[in-house]
Amino acid sequence: MLYIGIDLGGTGIKAGVVNENGEIIAKASCPTGVERGYGPVIEDMAKLCIKAAEQAGVSESKYLKMVYGNGTDRAAVEDYYKKEA
Repeated sequence: MLYIGIDLGGTGIKAGVVNENGEIIAKASCPTGVERGYGPVIEDMAKLCIKAAEQAGVSESKYLKMVYGNGTDRAAVEDYYKKEA
């Protein structure tokens, strides 16, 4: 099984795919750009998850939905995912 982790920082966003042993399989990053507001930042988080998953060889058919738990409304990530489908 593979897992995706996200590090949302003030200057950068990082996403990584690890296996059940904690070994890094793939990673992606971009600047946070906090001046844009939370919507574009959350969209970048979703894009980085997709990018890291693709680099790890995980096709979109292997995952159904992205969710996150940072205390904000999930609609932004779910709306982005629907636009890309």
